[in-house]
Amino acid sequence: MQKLLILAVLGLAAGCSSKEVYENIQYSNRLDCNYSPPAQYDECLDSTNQSYEEYERERQAVVD
Repeated sequence: MQKLLILAVLGLAAGCSSKEVYENIQYSNRLDCNYSPPAQYDECLDSTNQSYEEYERERQAVVD
């Protein structure tokens, strides 16, 4: 979790778009899947496959 916060702050500080920050966090999450038990590896990767556009639609539905 701390790693994600650091990536988000660095991305925003560097002037990255929200999409770039989201994609960097997803990339970090995929790397973390390497530390999952073999039985959970595929499930972990599947949880990181949501596109930014899907994420943004879901986020807007909650906000609105």
